[in-house]
Amino acid sequence: MKQAKRPVMKEKKIGLGEFKRHTNKLSKDFQRHVGALVEDMDDKFKLTNEEIRGVHEKLDSHTVEIGSINQKLDSHTQMIGQIMLDVEQIKFDMKQKVSYDDFAKLEKRVARMELKLHVA
Repeated sequence: MKQAKRPVMKEKKIGLGEFKRHTNKLSKDFQRHVGALVEDMDDKFKLTNEEIRGVHEKLDSHTVEIGSINQKLDSHTQMIGQIMLDVEQIKFDMKQKVSYDDFAKLEKRVARMELKLHVA
């Protein structure tokens, strides 16, 4: 069997100068492309930095708010401590007082004793 002949491609020989021009053109295109990529990344980094700066500002404001809340909490803790002392004093005072029922009983006893003393 006969094989079909392949078309023979002739190699085009180029000179060193033409090769340099060709690679120089590719190099300039590549440099432009890389430059565009770098510029795009710079913009993205700037946006990210601005967002981070905003987060830091918000964090700082929250830190101030937490400090204020802690001061209020300390104040409330002191007030609660004072209220607890006052309640303890009130409890003690209430234990020293006579109940209404006991007072009514004593009043009746005194009235009976006075009656006996006046009769005798």
